[in-house]
Amino acid sequence: MSETSDEKSKRNYLRLLNNYEWNYKHSLFYEDAADSKALLKEMIKFKQVLRRKCPDQPFLIRIQLLNKKTDYNPDGGLQAYLVILTTIKAKLSLAEATRKTMHADCNILGRELTQERKARMASAIKSQKPHILERFFGKQKVNRFTLLNKNKLKIKHEQNFTNGHEASCQ
Repeated sequence: MSETSDEKSKRNYLRLLNNYEWNYKHSLFYEDAADSKALLKEMIKFKQVLRRKCPDQPFLIRIQLLNKKTDYNPDGGLQAYLVILTTIKAKLSLAEATRKTMHADCNILGRELTQERKARMASAIKSQKPHILERFFGKQKVNRFTLLNKNKLKIKHEQNFTNGHEASCQ
């Protein structure tokens, strides 16, 4: 039996997640959930700016959906957001790229990505059905993830400690 595109996407993402070094996870949300419909269009320029700003830093960027209640949307509703994995704290660089490319205010949350968190992420991706991004964005095909600066990937066994400080991208 042949592999579906969703299965292939899941397999490829899990390979990148499990085989390479990722020390930090950042989540990028629009403050107003309704603005997240523009994410697909705006992330094109966002990725270009981020790639130029941090040419020596790999980024694994995944689009996900969240049903979340906010001050702007007290009843909740689907919202698209980005999960950005990297090897250094990059919140300041992400915030700058966001300010330059997104039409609305965004929030960025960041945390260290421990092996336990990484294992939970992988388990959830492996076992859960993928979000239906095509329906949310009204598009025929949506690429679920992107890898920036692929040539800067480090195999998981190499260690690159930054002592918890944000490394400068440029």
